[in-house]
Amino acid sequence: MNKRFSQSTLVIVISVLTVLILGFFTGYYFRSQNILSAQSDLSAEDIDADFTLFWDAWRVLRDNHINSQESSDQDYVYSAIKGLAATFKDPNTNFFPPVEATQFQENVSGSFGGIGAEIGMKNGLITVIAPLKGNSAEEAGIMAGDYILEIDGTSTENMNVLEAVTIIRGKIDTDVVLNVLREGWPSPKDFTITRK
Repeated sequence: MNKRFSQSTLVIVISVLTVLILGFFTGYYFRSQNILSAQSDLSAEDIDADFTLFWDAWRVLRDNHINSQESSDQDYVYSAIKGLAATFKDPNTNFFPPVEATQFQENVSGSFGGIGAEIGMKNGLITVIAPLKGNSAEEAGIMAGDYILEIDGTSTENMNVLEAVTIIRGKIDTDVVLNVLREGWPSPKDFTITRK
């Protein structure tokens, strides 16, 4: 059993590393293509990158990964671009595939209400970047730097910012409960905030 565990662990580690490398190079490639199309004075010869490793990894993953039938080439492209955006380690730099981008736009401009706070990612946790002055979050006592651990009882542990914003937003005049941990607090506290 221990040998089987070691082999499966090795396969998982190699798969994860390959996906990360694939993501970086796909993102780099498509960024380069965008630069080439936007600036006519650049050509492919001006880009100092060899994409052989990227395409080799692409083929290996597509042809051999156990879940490769569940993903399309377009899914790989989106994942690579997400990987590129993540390399900047900027909580405000994100890539959303078209469906997620549409959902995000609906969430921030539709008939839904929010709590009046800018949300981002810090130290791998959903974090309040800034409550907006005069809005529900500020009135409830939410402060910049607060970590949101749960939204309406749902853990934010593996959530991205878009998922958190989508859950926080909802019908106007309804409540959302945020379980918040603030630096210096021994334990988190619940805040009930009305969406406006």
